[in-house]
Amino acid sequence: MACWLIKAFGCRFAIYYAILTIPSSCDDQFIRVLLNNGALVPRYLVQTLVTVYGKPAGRRRSNDDIFSLGFLDNMFSEAVQQLPFTGFATLVHIGYERYGNVLTTRSHGDLGMFLDRYMPTNGKAMESDTNAQTLIEQYAFIPAPLVPSPNVPPPTSLRVLLRLATTESKLFRTIQPVFEFDPVARRYLWEVVLLFLFDLSFRANIDRAEDHDCLKSLRTVIRPANDLIKSIKDQDLFCFALVSLLRKYPTGYCDKKMMSRMLHLLVEYVEPGFSLMEVLEELTRREIRTDTKESIQYFLTV
Repeated sequence: MACWLIKAFGCRFAIYYAILTIPSSCDDQFIRVLLNNGALVPRYLVQTLVTVYGKPAGRRRSNDDIFSLGFLDNMFSEAVQQLPFTGFATLVHIGYERYGNVLTTRSHGDLGMFLDRYMPTNGKAMESDTNAQTLIEQYAFIPAPLVPSPNVPPPTSLRVLLRLATTESKLFRTIQPVFEFDPVARRYLWEVVLLFLFDLSFRANIDRAEDHDCLKSLRTVIRPANDLIKSIKDQDLFCFALVSLLRKYPTGYCDKKMMSRMLHLLVEYVEPGFSLMEVLEELTRREIRTDTKESIQYFLTV
């Protein structure tokens, strides 16, 4: 099993995948076998384990969960509670052995550092490229697990993933596999992409070069994800992210023309491995907000 995990998901992701899928098997012996086969221990994973292990999971999403995906909010936390203490202790020990004190004073740990240091300040990029590279190469960083707020920054912060994909595509490809098996990370990635397109739909013209570059990168950012754990379908995560995003805004905030512009950009630039038109048509038959349904129907008929 350990060798298969390394071969299938790579050294950077094997331990995280194992915790998500077979947590009760991740005792000290199994973790050691993974480590002996080259598995990496992301510092951010250890940071999150320390804050989550032995603590009750948060309340599950319940209202308007028409996709039956509310369990995603606590997926990692619930998996961690099944982790044998010996496995937990081994991971924490290895983390401290390799990185020193893994707990940082920065909110959200390495995830917060990654987001902050990669965001532009006053229109100018910080020394973000080097720092992003340091986190990824020296601390085995991946942008997961994403556990519920307050541990997860809002999608507006996670939009720096698009900037990374545009300006440092090699670094982005290094961490990209997590978005193809972790449904929580995938859902957030969808919301980031949709939020970007949502913002563009309010502009009369898309005239900034960085926006054009970002649009062009979306085909490589959203790659087909056919092996999501728990047999979750990517199209359901897309719908969940779209409905969740639009629910944050009052009725009428995004009219039919704005929505149509957003969905046109989506269909033109994103190729997720399923038919967006078919999924959008299916979404109109779900119990979603009336204005959202009417806007999608308008897009499908124009």
